[in-house]
Parts: sequence; structure tokens; C-alpha cells
Amino acid sequence: MKSVKNLIVGALFSLVSLTTQAETSPNVETGMQLFRTAGGYGCVACHGQFANGAGNVGGNIRGKTLNDINDSLANEPTMQLLASTLSNDDRLNLAAYLEALGQITLVEWTIEETSTNSTVTIDADSPAQLVVFNKLFEPVELSLPQLTSEKTVQLNPYETKAIDWTPSKGVITLNYNQSHLTIDVK
Repeated sequence: MKSVKNLIVGALFSLVSLTTQAETSPNVETGMQLFRTAGGYGCVACHGQFANGAGNVGGNIRGKTLNDINDSLANEPTMQLLASTLSNDDRLNLAAYLEALGQITLVEWTIEETSTNSTVTIDADSPAQLVVFNKLFEPVELSLPQLTSEKTVQLNPYETKAIDWTPSKGVITLNYNQSHLTIDVK
């Protein structure tokens, strides 16, 4: 009887230990939600919807670590406002999300009135993310057959969208009116 009792108590301790580990294990999805909602307005207010800066005051933070987050929360005046709202688990989850984004090659394309012509070089067979910002006062419809199976991608005025893909070697040319982007995939 004593051995059965010890077995049950041991199993309960193991279950509690596994539950505690599961709650404290960093979660990218939870980090993404926090990135969009932390402090009521989310990190997106300063760092853009995809942590790429997006021309905002906070800049690109893709790839930042827990140490980077803690340092900013302790030393940056705007970030200090969020420090008390983020638990240690929240910080771990945010770090998991930002580190995951740091593993994805970022390609940015802004569609605007002025003529733009950009070329970027990226590696083939590595995850990539095209972040498109429609800086026009009109909707934009893009055909991106080399990047997505969707027939078209719609962007409302001043909307940003991301397209995730794994590029193959070659040259991808994206055009919309006067905005041109060439992606050279090596």
C-alpha cells in the first residue's frame, strides 16, 4: 500500500513539474499576441506590425533576445512604461517571438507615389518574409505568383502585410506603378 501511495505522490509531483514547465516554456504564438497587445497598444505602435520598424520610432527589433528586452525595459524611457505590465513569462514569450522573426530573412517593399527602384540579395532555401507597405491613399492589388499561391494580395491605403515564403534561386521582380523591387535569390 505504501508503495502505491508513493507512486501516486510521485506521479502527481511529475505532473505538477510538467505543468509548471509547460507554463514557463517560451511560446512564439503567445509572444506574437503580446507583441500586438502589450500595454494596451502593443509593441507594434513603435516597432511596426512585423517588428521591422516600419519607419516608426522604435526601429527593427527582429532577432532581439531576452537580455535585449530586459535592458530596454530597464533603460529606455518609453519602454520603462511597459516594464511593470510584463511578467517574466511575458518577456520570455516576446523574446521567443522576436528571436523566431530574426531567423527569417526580411525583405521590405514600400509602394508609394514617388519612383522607387530597390534591389536586395537573399539566400535561397531559407525562410523569408516580404513586408509590403502601401503608402498610397488608394487600395493596391498585387500579383505575386513567385511568392504566394494566392491569386492576388490586396492592401488598403496605409496597410502593411507580410508574405512568408521560401525562395528558390533566381531573380524576382515586383512592380506596382512606379515602385519596383528586385529580389536576387542566390
